[in-house]
Amino acid sequence: MIHNLPRKNIFILSASQDHEALGVINEIGDKASVTHFTEKSALSLEVKDGKATWFIDDLVWSTENPPPFSAVYVRMTDSVPMPPSGLTHTGTYHEFMREIFYSNERATLRLSLLGSLEEAGVRMYNSPQFSSREFKPQRISDLASSGVPVPSSFYSSHGPSLNEFALKTGRIVMKPLSRGFAKEVSPDLFLNNPLPERAPVVLNELVPGSDFRIFICDGQVIGSVAVQSSKEVDSRYFETGFTKFSPTPQMIDHAILSAKVCKLRFSGIDFRIDSTGKYKILEANAMPMFRNFEKHSGVPITANLVEHLLK
Repeated sequence: MIHNLPRKNIFILSASQDHEALGVINEIGDKASVTHFTEKSALSLEVKDGKATWFIDDLVWSTENPPPFSAVYVRMTDSVPMPPSGLTHTGTYHEFMREIFYSNERATLRLSLLGSLEEAGVRMYNSPQFSSREFKPQRISDLASSGVPVPSSFYSSHGPSLNEFALKTGRIVMKPLSRGFAKEVSPDLFLNNPLPERAPVVLNELVPGSDFRIFICDGQVIGSVAVQSSKEVDSRYFETGFTKFSPTPQMIDHAILSAKVCKLRFSGIDFRIDSTGKYKILEANAMPMFRNFEKHSGVPITANLVEHLLK
């Protein structure tokens, strides 16, 4: 049973030092109670006598009762370990794969909790189905089918097919299917290259232009920021400036549609706009970074997000 909980209790799932989550918690202040679940938190599920009971640190929730939270903000389900140096060494490789396994096990239990909360009617920013298990090929395909302008893309582990797409496309960008950085590569990279046989990769046409991000929450624009960068491809960690900008009505429509198609209550929609004003949408981010955007542009994204969390 849950006793003496305030009317509004926001559940936030993130790393303990996640800047976005800490900013949201600070903005909430005394407006609501916050349960911050981190890598240091304890989570258990007991299924007994036809009842399911979750133990979330010192909070106990039987799923036959109303949920303890009015909204959930998901920043991560678990931290994915980065490949260490010397990964070719057998012992190091096995240790790394064990960490991957442990990470997936932790994420599975946390995703089950989020699924139970969502089934109970709790608003998810974002749903665990879409915020933590991102199926990029399906997402981009759905966006394109909905009329959203996206770059030409090709997903494959077949070298000759990748090579054919690259040669007919011109300047191309390669990136992993799930997560990781993008980089421009030579169109002939896949000639007699066995690398794709190990795992599929994504090839995108390189879209020239400037970067912009529109933040969408519950179908509304809560911030729009132009991003200046020293890199033409994948500006993350190479930003040189952020400024507020006013998107066109068409951009707003496409940003709202992108979040809707991807079933994201909260998203950062990334645009690349050329000198003529023509644009393509590069990504609909399920866990967008925004604190740095906000700090340098003055756009109150955190406050606007919190307003939606507290509805």
